[in-house]
Amino acid sequence: MSPPETSPPDTGKSKAAAVKQRVVIGAILIAVVVGLFWADAAISAWAVAGGPVIGPVDWRGLAFHGSLITLLAGVLVVLATGETVQMCRSAGMRPAGGWAMAMAFLLTVHPWLARNI
Repeated sequence: MSPPETSPPDTGKSKAAAVKQRVVIGAILIAVVVGLFWADAAISAWAVAGGPVIGPVDWRGLAFHGSLITLLAGVLVVLATGETVQMCRSAGMRPAGGWAMAMAFLLTVHPWLARNI
């Protein structure tokens, strides 16, 4: 019989490295969110000011206020719903995953669509 494997003791260095990693990732995510808000405001200002038409299609009509943030929220809600569906399936349930993700996305973007369309 072999002795049970033991894990090495948790040192302060590994905790410090984990905290450092979380701080760095958190700072990057904050910068990404601030960048999205800035880009969203710039796109809205460009569309309202009647910016130049790029190529043969006038894309300004698609640049609604809050479009980037709303679409990001919709994608995150779909990912979270997919994770919930997977957890339910691993517990032996049979949820309608596609339907749940589609409805979650539509419920997230509906207020934005109703305001802009």
